[in-house]
Formats: sequence, structure tokens, C-alpha cells
Amino acid sequence: MPMKIPLQKFESAIDARIVGRGEEYFNDEAVRSLKEIKGGAWSALVDGTETYKVSVSVTGANVVDYLCSCPYDLGPACKHVVAVLFAIREQQEEGSPSAKDRKSVIGKPAKKRTAEETFEQVVVRMPREEINAALLDYAGREPDFVDHVLARRTLKAVSSGKDQYRRIIQNAVDAARGRDDFIGYGQTSRAVDGAEMVLNKAQEFLAKKKPVEALLIFQTVLEDMIPLLQEADDSDGYIGDVIDQSFQGLSECAGQAKDPAFRKELFGYLLKEAGHKRYQGWNSWRWKLLTISGETVKTPDERDELFGKIDSS
Repeated sequence: MPMKIPLQKFESAIDARIVGRGEEYFNDEAVRSLKEIKGGAWSALVDGTETYKVSVSVTGANVVDYLCSCPYDLGPACKHVVAVLFAIREQQEEGSPSAKDRKSVIGKPAKKRTAEETFEQVVVRMPREEINAALLDYAGREPDFVDHVLARRTLKAVSSGKDQYRRIIQNAVDAARGRDDFIGYGQTSRAVDGAEMVLNKAQEFLAKKKPVEALLIFQTVLEDMIPLLQEADDSDGYIGDVIDQSFQGLSECAGQAKDPAFRKELFGYLLKEAGHKRYQGWNSWRWKLLTISGETVKTPDERDELFGKIDSS
């Protein structure tokens, strides 16, 4: 996960060479389309060997999250993110009250900048018909956007089935595949977008004490994401992260399971899943499943019944 970085002093938290390269990009005006989507959430494009998409989240005085579509992974942030941090800091400083009264070193007034509305503020003020037209226009050019909107609509339902969750997951996976069907380094974050969306829904179910509904999602993520490791370069660990979230979710399901029938169902699923061939070579995950199966047993009678069945099988 990205480290927390103070926006006003981010240079001290990042390798000096990366800071220098990022400043060069910033001074060369490689950062474009910088926008504050909503409070503290920024996006930009940075021109380099390719055009890279950068997103940055600022909370208070700190940069708390950031992501770049480039493959860099040798430090807390790449030069493209650094370039965007320079741009965000400049924009914030130019919009601050103190900036309006500052003088430059040659005695001229500092350049004034009209405060820009965030994207969120613009959308709130737009008539509904204009929003609809803009959405349909953009959807015609960005298939990924269509998948995202349809996924959000599906997840607004009270509950959905595994087929619907799987469709959301697989749409994101398919969008990230290259011509050879392999998901290359730098594309795995895009490949797990669908899995992350359905996992957020699972957390909503757990917050409402609905482990039965949440279980379907964790099952689907494991069934789809573990085989994907053989078809992707997951050096950044995005696929592994959603898998680990699913195991944590299964443990929470076990903790919330009050109904004895559901506990038996969950116990049986965990044992069967631990024996599945998809876990070949992933013994630590097999062990997690077996450990969680033990967490489903709440009474001595259940222990004797469930583990007795194992011994007799």
C-alpha cells in the first residue's frame, strides 16, 4: 500500500533522483488535464514514453493514496506521481489567500488563478439531460465505463447471484488482457477493478451481519482470481491482495455465523475448497481455509459431529 506523504514536504519522503526527474516533467509541462474530481481526489495525465494516467488522494495535509499506470515499482512513488504532486501543490498554493498577496522575487505580483470548481461541483449543477447526454457520449468511446456503470447498478440490488458477481469480475479481467490474453505488468490493478467492487459489496453485507450473502462474493473472487495468477504478472500483488481480502472475509463470515445450518454449510465449503486443484502450489492458502473451517465450530457437539465426519471419511 502507498505510504502516507506530507504534500508540502513530499520531497523528503521520496528518493531525490525520482524527485528530480518528476520536477523536470513538471517544469516541462508534461502534466496535463489535472482535475480535482471531488474533495482531495485528483487525476491527471503525464506525457512520458507513453501517456500515463495518475490518480492522487489528498486528505488534510497528507497524500494518502496514489496510482500510476506506469510499471515503476522501485520506491514509494514514480516520477509521474511526483510531477503530479508538484502540480497539485502549485495549484493549492496559487488558490490560497496568502498566495494572492505574495510578490515574486522581481517585484511583480504573483500570478493569480481563479478558483476552479471540482468535477463533483460541476456535475451537481448540471441539468439531468446534459448529464445523460455526456454519459452516453462517453460510453460510446469507453467500453470500460459501460461495464463500470452496469456493475454499480447490479451491486445496488439487495442481493445478486454468483453469475452476476462473476460477470463484473470477468469484465474487468477481460478489459486488462493483452492480445495474447496475458495480463501484463502494470495492468493487474485494472484487472482487479471488478473484484474490488464486489468485495466492497461483501463488506456492506458483513457490516449488516449478513454473512450468507457475503459468502457468495468471497467464493466467486477466490474461484476467479486464484487461476488468474497463472495468466498475469502480479509483481505488484494486486491479485494476491484481493485473494487475501477474500480469506479475511471468510474468517469474518465464520465469526458471524449464528445459524448452525449455515455453519455446517460453510464448514463443508471450506474443506472442499481446500482440496481443490486450484490451490496446487499454494499450500499457505490451503492452510488458511482449514484454519477458518475450525473457526466455524462453536460447540463441542458440532466439533464431534463435523470432525467426526472427517475421521470417518
